[in-house]
Amino acid sequence: MGNSLGSKEIKNVATVFINARQHYESLYEKGFFNRYENSQSSAGYFLTIDTLLDRLTPIAENSEENKSALKRAARGYALNRVCHFVDQIFSYIYKPLSKALAYMALFYKKKYGIEIFLSTPEGITSLIEQANNLQSFGVILYWGKTNGHISPLLFNKKDNNQGWEALLMDSLGERLTASLEREIALTQLREVLTAHNVSLFVNTQYRQADRCSCHTDSLIILRNALLDIKQREFTCNSTLENQLPEQWSHISQLQNISSSETIIIRDLYSKQSKKRDSPKDKNHFDQIYKKKITIKETFSQNGLSFTGTRESERNLYLLYKGAHIASKIGKNPSRYSPDALNRRCIGFY
Repeated sequence: MGNSLGSKEIKNVATVFINARQHYESLYEKGFFNRYENSQSSAGYFLTIDTLLDRLTPIAENSEENKSALKRAARGYALNRVCHFVDQIFSYIYKPLSKALAYMALFYKKKYGIEIFLSTPEGITSLIEQANNLQSFGVILYWGKTNGHISPLLFNKKDNNQGWEALLMDSLGERLTASLEREIALTQLREVLTAHNVSLFVNTQYRQADRCSCHTDSLIILRNALLDIKQREFTCNSTLENQLPEQWSHISQLQNISSSETIIIRDLYSKQSKKRDSPKDKNHFDQIYKKKITIKETFSQNGLSFTGTRESERNLYLLYKGAHIASKIGKNPSRYSPDALNRRCIGFY
């Protein structure tokens, strides 16, 4: 059902990062966004038979001899590892803070007629009471600090319309509870939901490849899910704990979608009749957002180091979408009043 790839779409992906950079300082000062270098570091990388080190091409003063020396010295020991994108256009991650997510929640309410709120586990009780007249809604759940890790939580009325069921779709999947703080908060969430007779299902898929995209992921996967269940009958069940619908999770940085015919649900709500009548499929989506990028990595231990590069194909949609949201808000940051933004945040602002 997909349509042909348009040069305008590719151009928009390239230029949106430029626009985001132009707006960033003002958005940062107003408390909408933070920006982070798109890099990762680890102090506990162990070499394996199929080691990533072997896939790197040496750069500058490095050589295959440097690599071999480091490998010999590292047997049985952990290496320090630092990696980042060489491609400058993708060198920053734009992280929407709670003010920006509340802004987009209000924007999506007007555009799509869907409801997304921001809350802590403590705020869920009052939120459930507030949303009793809705059939479904999404929650961007803050586990602790309001600039820390967040999760998307989908609420849907049960078949008999008596009470709620909920689906937690954290981008870390089963790694969510690696932090004791989040494990305690998840236990607290379960207790709150149980007290309100809400069945909770927890998806275990791992979607996040960088350290900041959980914020954009939470917003967009809730948007996708809420748009999708407007189109069809939907019930939460245990199968969702292992596999989310592909029309929701095609934005994943890690997941490989098995069906190239998966429809991009957002296109069905486009202002453009061409997109509504012929929505993109996953194959078309990948042509726009999946790109081969160059990654530079440095491994080191006890005075020895090696730096090299490798090519990797990545779904860069979440990086693009974070920059796109920054561009959108940057054009009209005062669209919603502080009070309106505050009302989207249950129990905090």
